[in-house]
Amino acid sequence: EPAALVAKKALRRNLSDLVAKGASFRGYFMTLALPRGTTDAWLRRFAEGLAEDGARYGIPLLGGDTGATTGPRVVSIAALGEGARGKLGARAGARAGMDIWGTGTIGDAALGLDALQGRGRRDKALEARYFLPDPRPAVAARPARYARAAIDASDGLLADLGHLARASGVAASIEARTVPLSAAARRALDRGAAFDRVLAGGDDYEVLF
Repeated sequence: EPAALVAKKALRRNLSDLVAKGASFRGYFMTLALPRGTTDAWLRRFAEGLAEDGARYGIPLLGGDTGATTGPRVVSIAALGEGARGKLGARAGARAGMDIWGTGTIGDAALGLDALQGRGRRDKALEARYFLPDPRPAVAARPARYARAAIDASDGLLADLGHLARASGVAASIEARTVPLSAAARRALDRGAAFDRVLAGGDDYEVLF
């Protein structure tokens, strides 16, 4: 797999959690476990990917650790953010009668992964959403200002809405026709892709609030 994409997705999926909390980015720690045979070229491209996204999102690498493994490659990132006391988003603030909102579109990443694994026609737009989510830090101020509860939609729309509802002690319902879809996702659905994948596939890294 492309080393720079591995680095960027590992970082961005953590930044998504900070966006959902309404937190500004401050820094991150990384642990990297590499199998025998990892080349200098792979490490260089990995480091370049991290550096590019560190500059893009204004978040520095603060430290971490490296080691060897006899198993698959492991990249573990812990990102730190900051927000005003009492203003950081929580999962437990939803109440009966509140509306459910989300950023962006849902389902692109899951449909892109399906296509990459041979379960659908290849589509560059969908695959790009799978490989490179965009945590959009500019969005962070909105959940922090308006939302009573928020979560990043990484496990899938239904799963993460369930996490939020259980934490808040409420039930939640959505109408399928209101789920926001990209043009690429609509094309995939027209070609026979399962709508269940849109609702449950995950890897969207949008904010649900």
